[in-house]
Amino acid sequence: MYQNKKEGLGKGLLLGFLIGGIAGAITGLLLAPKTGRELRSDIQRKSDEIKDGAKKIFTDTSSKIRGFGKTAYERGEELYDTAGEIISDTMEQTSKFSDAVKAGYGAYKEERDRA
Repeated sequence: MYQNKKEGLGKGLLLGFLIGGIAGAITGLLLAPKTGRELRSDIQRKSDEIKDGAKKIFTDTSSKIRGFGKTAYERGEELYDTAGEIISDTMEQTSKFSDAVKAGYGAYKEERDRA
């Protein structure tokens, strides 16, 4: 649970920095004394930088998610295999116990019939 809160905090901080950076860049561009052509050029350059940054974040996040998915799948397989082994061992022990009870009951009947 702590891990989920920690990840949520990281996502919130990242989103906050991204939104703050965008707002700061736009404010800086609009308040700077430049011609219309320079302003449009600056806006285009900044929007390209933001778009490239967003693509990088998306790529990094997708890679991490794929890694988490692979790890979860592998752990699920391990758990499935372990559960199968436990069930198999339990069934074997149950069978042995059942055989022992039957043998004990058979011995009891023989002794009872002899008496």
